[in-house]
Amino acid sequence: MIQNEILRKSVSKILQRSERQDIQKIIRSFVDVGVLPQLLNQNNQIIYGRRGTGKTHIFKVLYSELVKSELNAVLYLDGRTLGSTAQFTDPDIPIKQRCISLFRDVLGEIHNALLDHIVSQPPEKADVAFDALDKLSKLATEPIKKYSEEAHKIKSLDKDGAEVSVAASMIRPDFSGKLKINGSHESEQSSSYVVKEEDKIIFPALHHFLNDVLDKSNATLYILFDEWSSIPIELQPYLAKFIKRSFFANPKVIIKIASLEYRSKFALQIGSTTYGLEVGSDISTAIDIDDYYVFDRNPDNVRVLQNKS
Repeated sequence: MIQNEILRKSVSKILQRSERQDIQKIIRSFVDVGVLPQLLNQNNQIIYGRRGTGKTHIFKVLYSELVKSELNAVLYLDGRTLGSTAQFTDPDIPIKQRCISLFRDVLGEIHNALLDHIVSQPPEKADVAFDALDKLSKLATEPIKKYSEEAHKIKSLDKDGAEVSVAASMIRPDFSGKLKINGSHESEQSSSYVVKEEDKIIFPALHHFLNDVLDKSNATLYILFDEWSSIPIELQPYLAKFIKRSFFANPKVIIKIASLEYRSKFALQIGSTTYGLEVGSDISTAIDIDDYYVFDRNPDNVRVLQNKS
């Protein structure tokens, strides 16, 4: 225990979490031992490390490096800020609903990051970029509307006043009218429709609109997804699948994920089908920072780090 009272008070005031520190202090206090060059690339990567080893610190420094380029739109995404209490704790909510709500939270954060980038680094045709972003926003927030015919009725009258009615249910454009046949018969048709909203995300449309925004704004999107392990583990493979389907086919979107290895589940095997991200083939494991900053894992390297500090 520290005996000097002044020193003890000073030590107790040190903020232990990077997210509570001023960004400039984080940058100035960072000592690179070869970690940053492994992340300054356009590869999708996972960074492992136990709690307190500096994953958030590294991501904050990486963020500060990436935003130096006017062509980079950079999103730092903290997994602890996504979702709601109901999504995480209520088992009665269908997993589909929980996942879609989580997906929409991610898309909302992406929208905000792209909006900030277009405002701060306006392209030549900023109005066109804003229009493209608006289309992406509607896709991310609005449910799909589906029109279905509730009933279709055909009524036939002959010259003697006899009436024949036929009703059916089918999907077709709405119309109503009258048709006279040979001047002696009259037919009347009418339809009624219902509008159903289905909460889902169309991946081809998402890919198209996101790519359109990035083209119009002349930007590359970096997503630094921190605290992945804070997502409920049963939802992680589905979120990973969403990320794969939405972003991995787009060379202008780069994903970096920081997580605890023992609390991460990037894939789910159901029969012969794999849902999520296959580590090694879909996304690479860049580094385990325990090898750089944890003494009992690599004492020689940590001694070198202490000397540099």
